[in-house]
Amino acid sequence: MRRPVLRPTHCLLALLGASTPWFPAWAQGTPTPSAPPAYVDRVIEGLPPEPTAVAESQPYDPSGWPRFLRLETRLGTQPFDQSHKTRIGYGIYGLLDTPNHGTLSIDGTYAPRDSSGSLTLRQRAMPLSNGWMLSNELGVITPPSPAILRLPSRIYLPTAILQGVSTEWENPGKGLQLQASTGEPGRLDFLPSNGFRKLTGQRTTFGGQWRINADDSNPLSTQGWTVALQHEDARRVSNLDVPMQPGDIVDANATVLALRFEGADHRIQAQVLQSQASNVSGSRNGFWIDGEWDDGPRRHGLGAYRLERDLSWANQPMANDLVGVYARSSWRTRQWSAEGSVDWLD
Repeated sequence: MRRPVLRPTHCLLALLGASTPWFPAWAQGTPTPSAPPAYVDRVIEGLPPEPTAVAESQPYDPSGWPRFLRLETRLGTQPFDQSHKTRIGYGIYGLLDTPNHGTLSIDGTYAPRDSSGSLTLRQRAMPLSNGWMLSNELGVITPPSPAILRLPSRIYLPTAILQGVSTEWENPGKGLQLQASTGEPGRLDFLPSNGFRKLTGQRTTFGGQWRINADDSNPLSTQGWTVALQHEDARRVSNLDVPMQPGDIVDANATVLALRFEGADHRIQAQVLQSQASNVSGSRNGFWIDGEWDDGPRRHGLGAYRLERDLSWANQPMANDLVGVYARSSWRTRQWSAEGSVDWLD
């Protein structure tokens, strides 16, 4: 008996002939599809608008000077308190913007259980004649410093918290800043109120800054050369809360001189510091230079520093006994950022 012979070639051709859509589009003469349109932000459809506030339900009195007042009550425990005793504290924060005497503000806290608290009165940007503005602080303060010494830097200058008074005179049109402060150093307890704890001694600071090519027509500009000087004098201060022996009491002072040049896309700043202390023989010196420039979305920086052993800021600890250089670079866009740095130090 002879078996039938299958012919798969005929079957394959039959299948190919029945499935005409298998052929590519160019073989059928159909046009190539166009590219998709560019992405455009879309608004969510059907989203109801936010309800508008009704003037009658929220009355507003526009008369008088701009003002603000907040009262707080705090409840908490002191850190490292093994008894976990609950304490209560009160706070007051207020502000009044006057047309001729600047902005007046008050920050105060008080904890009845510990009989501790703090109070700060401020006056900001009081207008004077010839373009000068006056700012004052009384109470628990941070000593003011020239603007270029507050910019980010590789070397950090410490700042004490004082109970005292400070004043600052500023003339943006002439590029001038003058500051002075004096008071007793101390520390703040944060819970449940910012109570001020006095330390020994007295600290006095003064400083100034001059933007050499200042222009009255553009007082907000920071480009060009700027020089700044700050000095701090510390009498009978100590690193200990309670000095136990005469050697714990120190007289010290420090001075820093800074020079900065700022262009449209590059900046460089150099600082030289000298310090003296009664517990260290002679004076100590240090310098550091920070420079950076912009390259489109990229920013690059280079710098160097040399700080002698036992260098301090009027007996406040800071980086010392160091020599080094660094390089850093960052690349930032609206979607992402990348940055890195390399330091060599000894």
